Amino acid sequence: MAWRRSTVQVFALIYGLAFAVVGLAGFMDQGMAHETQHLFGVFPVNGLHNFFHLLIGLAGIAVYFGTALSARYYAQTVGIIYLVLGFLGFVTPDLFGLMPIGGADIALHFIAAAIALYFGYAPASAVETRRPITH
Repeated sequence: MAWRRSTVQVFALIYGLAFAVVGLAGFMDQGMAHETQHLFGVFPVNGLHNFFHLLIGLAGIAVYFGTALSARYYAQTVGIIYLVLGFLGFVTPDLFGLMPIGGADIALHFIAAAIALYFGYAPASAVETRRPITH
């Protein structure tokens, strides 16, 4: 019997694909350069920033094929990381010289955190239900 993926697993796949695409777009635009560029003309990124976007994306895609619990942990972890990055963007917009996280990234980090935290901490009945596929 085939099973549908849980809502939180679908979230992980969508988030994973989005972050992987953003990471790849950053690499195509500037490679691994340490200098700050503006992805899509708005978001400050550099090579390390692109690498982490790709890493978070690949993790989300991988988690989709795991369990609902692993997808929930992914959502919680990504949500907390992006929440912290949002606040750090105000304090150290260049993350201590490592990568740009200020400017337009601040709002994007808070939005990314809110969405991930919803899926990470929503009641299990809302995001982990697995139902058999019926034809």
